[in-house]
Amino acid sequence: MAYSSPLICPICQKSLQRIGRTVRCANAHTFDIAREGYVNLLILRRKPKILGDSKEMLVARRAFFDAQHYQPLAAAIYDTIYDEIVSPVVQSKKAEMTILDAGCGEGYFVGQLANHLQQRFPATPIEGYGIDISKDAIKLAAKRYPHAQFAVADLNRQIPLGGATVNVLLNLFAPRNPAEFARVLIANGLLLIVIPADDHLTEVRAKFNLLDIQRGKRQRITDHFSRLMEPLPTRKVRYTLQLGNQDLTNLVRMTPNYWHLTDEAERALAEVGQLETTVSFELLGFRK
Repeated sequence: MAYSSPLICPICQKSLQRIGRTVRCANAHTFDIAREGYVNLLILRRKPKILGDSKEMLVARRAFFDAQHYQPLAAAIYDTIYDEIVSPVVQSKKAEMTILDAGCGEGYFVGQLANHLQQRFPATPIEGYGIDISKDAIKLAAKRYPHAQFAVADLNRQIPLGGATVNVLLNLFAPRNPAEFARVLIANGLLLIVIPADDHLTEVRAKFNLLDIQRGKRQRITDHFSRLMEPLPTRKVRYTLQLGNQDLTNLVRMTPNYWHLTDEAERALAEVGQLETTVSFELLGFRK
């Protein structure tokens, strides 16, 4: 039996239908559904040495998220989406809502969000989708969050979803594609981009000589997306964390600092006891 899906073929952009353990378009391009439940829609002309985050980065990130250290950020995301999208959708009695996490990593935010909203609004079907270029990330996500749907794809090229199919698009610490984000969002849909603020992890960065935050990122993002969407007021999340040795190690390894860790930094991480650090994010909202 065939089941319709908002996913589109990465080769010809026709709609994909699920048929047994595959998804197939009208032109007979067929993609297998993995044992974990995800589909690989990544088309590569030449395979690079590294595709997305490494397994070590993903395992560290999952452990850090599981410790609830970013729960205040998750709560702020829930509140923003509820205020801007969910409440109006529910009140207008629309049939369903689709959430996409573009660059979802191991799936924490879209998995938690879709489950949270579905429990809060059981009468409104909520579909969660996660896309990432890392096959290892998507495999982890699909195993943990079977109520959401996951696909391997390159966000820098094309999002494998039909036009105007997404109510809420999340983009957390991941690559951004303004034209594609605008294409898949419905009219009045919400784009929520989360970036680190200038003082994010100041103490950790100083102690272990880690990568600096790119200055002026918020303004650059706002300039790019304001050409396509209406910017909303920026929301900020700021608090402090007291982290022990293992949490600090996971925190450093789950970020791009993983690729630049020196032996000296590794030794310092192994020897540190407790460290208090600032956690600071900016939530940039845009309405289609």
